[in-house]
Amino acid sequence: MSAYHEGDTRADGWAIAAGVVLVIVGILAIGAPLVAAATAALVLPIALFVKGASELVSLTRAPSTGAITWRLIVGVLSILAGFLLLFQPVAAIVTLPIVLIAYLLVTGLVKLVVSFVPGVDGRVWVGVSGVISIILGILLLTQPFVTTLVLIGIFIGIDVLFVGVALIAAGLQARHGYPPGVRAI
Repeated sequence: MSAYHEGDTRADGWAIAAGVVLVIVGILAIGAPLVAAATAALVLPIALFVKGASELVSLTRAPSTGAITWRLIVGVLSILAGFLLLFQPVAAIVTLPIVLIAYLLVTGLVKLVVSFVPGVDGRVWVGVSGVISIILGILLLTQPFVTTLVLIGIFIGIDVLFVGVALIAAGLQARHGYPPGVRAI
């Protein structure tokens, strides 16, 4: 199922614009990996708090009791983790590699699975992004901690760069009505 309606140039334009911004941010992160890693350590607690709050707000739209339970658990844990990391910045830096490894592996797997769903705009690029996320997660998993801090910034940049490319491809594909595949780029 398409994320956009064919011909909805506003949605397509936003996807393309967001993709361009993410490509630029990805390139900047690759160029300054320690800054990217430090920024990630600062942003992680805020992102967890926002994620938790959004999960709790979305409880009213959950389709089933299981979904409500899952969103409640994820929401509360995200808020607690966000507060913990906000008030314990050293813990944020120490746990960042673990969190990023889990994030890259899980989101990579999800992107890979989604890339096999017929009708998803830019699904080839979503799949490529998923494979790259999984590879980056595995590479981080095999590195010593000091090296990991530098690699985190580079890998965040690479992941963000490819998410941007996938968004641009999806926006172009939806705008021009290409069938799912690579033809958007």
